[in-house]
Amino acid sequence: KEKINKAAVENLAILKAWLEKENRLEYVLPKGGVVCFPAIKKEVSIDLDLFYQRLFSTYGTMVGPGHWFNMPDRFMRIGFGWIDKATLTTGLDSISKCLDDCMNA
Repeated sequence: KEKINKAAVENLAILKAWLEKENRLEYVLPKGGVVCFPAIKKEVSIDLDLFYQRLFSTYGTMVGPGHWFNMPDRFMRIGFGWIDKATLTTGLDSISKCLDDCMNA
């Protein structure tokens, strides 16, 4: 249990650092648990269907789109509790790269 908690705290720090530099997203950091639910800001012009399709097919990264949770698709669920640091970092970087791709599509 202690090992899992330590990993979750370390991963939260990675997620927080990424969210602070990813200015196309708005978010509230989780106060407990191991998921975050950021949203792409309304002023960001993006094809959301293309974003989710490309994020998975091109970058091999999966997040839960908002409609899975009865929310607009600008929201995405990111789990960070069970994943290793390298995979989390790669996944977060992939989200940023995919945002770049789909904003310019």
